[in-house]
Amino acid sequence: MEPGTAPIRSSIAARSTRWIRCFAFTKASPGHTSARSTGANLIKLHRRSGKVSYLVYPDFETDPHPALVRSVKLSLRTRELECFDYSGAANPPILHRKETFLTADHPLHGRFARLTAREAKHGLLDDPATIGTKDGWQARLNASGFALRGHRLVPR
Repeated sequence: MEPGTAPIRSSIAARSTRWIRCFAFTKASPGHTSARSTGANLIKLHRRSGKVSYLVYPDFETDPHPALVRSVKLSLRTRELECFDYSGAANPPILHRKETFLTADHPLHGRFARLTAREAKHGLLDDPATIGTKDGWQARLNASGFALRGHRLVPR
């Protein structure tokens, strides 16, 4: 995760402070965006730059390392939008450490945390700059002799 950012899973934002709920879940007016209008299920607050990213990971709950499909970054200062579509990308960005985006009482938190712990134990999450994409992650798994079966790390 980038320094100065704070990711929030949209289901958590709905229960969070009032200003996050109001900003993230109000119906978008023309020329504006919201979590609902982008289909986002993860919201990232950029504390230093005053930006909010709405991230779409359609397979967040089922894929151990889901691919980012779309990102919409809104500058709260300038109201400018940056949109990125990775839906056709051969090597999209992927997500690690999914439990950090959930509250501890979420039903999937334990499953995600166990996977992260096993990956960390075997050094798979070291050097994060090289594992942020689908191909980079697959290369790390191949080199380490591990594979994923659902949310389980298993030897090849």
